[in-house]
Amino acid sequence: MYVCHWDLADHLSPLRQGAPRSHDPSSRKALDALLQVWFADDGSLVGPFNELRELWDRLTVIGPPLGYFPKASKTVLIAKSGREGRANCAFAGSGVQVTDEGSRHLGAALGSLAFRAKFLKDRESDWAQQLSLLAAAGRKDPHVAQAAFVRGFRAKWNYILRTIPDASDYLSAVDLAIRDDLAPSLLDGSVNHPLDLPLWEAVQLPCRLGGLGLSSGIVHGGKCL
Repeated sequence: MYVCHWDLADHLSPLRQGAPRSHDPSSRKALDALLQVWFADDGSLVGPFNELRELWDRLTVIGPPLGYFPKASKTVLIAKSGREGRANCAFAGSGVQVTDEGSRHLGAALGSLAFRAKFLKDRESDWAQQLSLLAAAGRKDPHVAQAAFVRGFRAKWNYILRTIPDASDYLSAVDLAIRDDLAPSLLDGSVNHPLDLPLWEAVQLPCRLGGLGLSSGIVHGGKCL
């Protein structure tokens, strides 16, 4: 279902007639001021705790008749450091999870620097191990392994590079796995480990320019933002 436009405040105000501020122009202005991004049933909002709580309460009223059921257990409120107590007070009894660290969000991470760093380090370790498995497959069928990397695998960190600042700083293990393991497996063992710099630069080129499309996250990370 695609909704081209939905003025949320128009739907909210009549449904909470007994609630304070439900017809107050300042209430609508406060709700309109919230930064909102929606994609289907996934929403992200930024604003003061009280306004966020008011909007959450109203969504639980107008959502079900429209087939939208907000789930507190899958909703996370990320507060700035030192404000977790205020956030807990504002969302008391709602069931919404409150944290001042961070949370995974649509395949990326939002929150403190420490949380994002841990998220990226965990992904880096997982991807390096997966690349080793892909390299093992490449020794038997290099064309399939190269296509799997170019058409699917590298999208894993391309998205991260576009959504998390300085994510390329955490891709050194991934680059090493590509350079020292995957690339040699696709070249049928005709080169020594590791690849020298000219050859490493060559295999990073797209296929239309004579390379293998084994793009480096570190080298190309800045171009994704």
